[in-house]
Amino acid sequence: MRIRSATPSLILLVIAIVFFVLAICTPPLANNLTLGKYGDVRFGVFGYCLNSNCSKPLVGYNSDYLDEHAKDGFRTSVIVRQRASYGLVIVPVSACICLISTIMTIFAHIGAIARSPGFFNVIGTITFFNIFITAIAFVICVITFVPHIQWPSWLVLANVGIQLIVLLLLLVARRQATRLQAKHLRRATSGSLGYNPYSLQNSSNIFSTSSRKGDLPKFSDYSAEKPMYDTISEDDGLKRGGSVSKLKPTFSNDSRSLSSYAPTVREPVPVPKSNSGFRFPFMRNKPAEQAPENPFRDPENPFKDPASAPAPNPWSINDVQANNDKKPSRFSWGRS
Repeated sequence: MRIRSATPSLILLVIAIVFFVLAICTPPLANNLTLGKYGDVRFGVFGYCLNSNCSKPLVGYNSDYLDEHAKDGFRTSVIVRQRASYGLVIVPVSACICLISTIMTIFAHIGAIARSPGFFNVIGTITFFNIFITAIAFVICVITFVPHIQWPSWLVLANVGIQLIVLLLLLVARRQATRLQAKHLRRATSGSLGYNPYSLQNSSNIFSTSSRKGDLPKFSDYSAEKPMYDTISEDDGLKRGGSVSKLKPTFSNDSRSLSSYAPTVREPVPVPKSNSGFRFPFMRNKPAEQAPENPFRDPENPFKDPASAPAPNPWSINDVQANNDKKPSRFSWGRS
């Protein structure tokens, strides 16, 4: 069993059970340990003994026996002590509850239960109520035997402090269990939703380039042949370090290459720089500083972007008709 956050609580609860056993093993069950002693009379949880003569195990003391052998020397009356003696049965009841808490703390060391905060809540609740029960049992011991109280009665008080420390340790163990549960849920979620780099480890052979014609059925055997219409030579004539211009296609009936159809880039007209940033209006209208007029500018919409306008088509029907109208016709009727 691994050492967990509930291990200190388990050790303290075992010590508390030992103290409860010492407090219960009193007359008439054992003659050596006593909760209270007056002369030759020794009192325990379930009875009393006079020298070697002990009473039968019972709940509560006989009032006649107290009047005869233990009437004087106590701070409380015989009636109060006789009624309070019935409350001594709370000591074994508190010991049984402490035993239940100890068994549950042992189960708290199991992997699944160790991550359950609710399980620690149950143990803490049982221990919390047992603290009050043990405290009541000690008060009854004081009322019954003071000032002749013996050290086994003080063990009941020690169990009150031990169980109080156990309660604080259970709160710490519950906090640790909450963290373990959250960590376990994160691992489970990341394993199902997250990317696992080892998921393709066993299927890495799908990327192998080895031939699989031997283990494939006949209907799945295939072969890829070069099509007949593919007449392009594999050797394009371009060697490493050669010029890329060799790959530019040209027309058979035209000596112009594709580079001749590329649009010409107009260089901007250089504007002379003035010495100062401020210029007068008459200095801004110099012809040298004016940009050339854009031939593609629309006079009706001068602020329109010429790039968005369609390029002029010199082979349109309207332009062809306009050019034909401008040329003089050579057709004549009759002979010249």
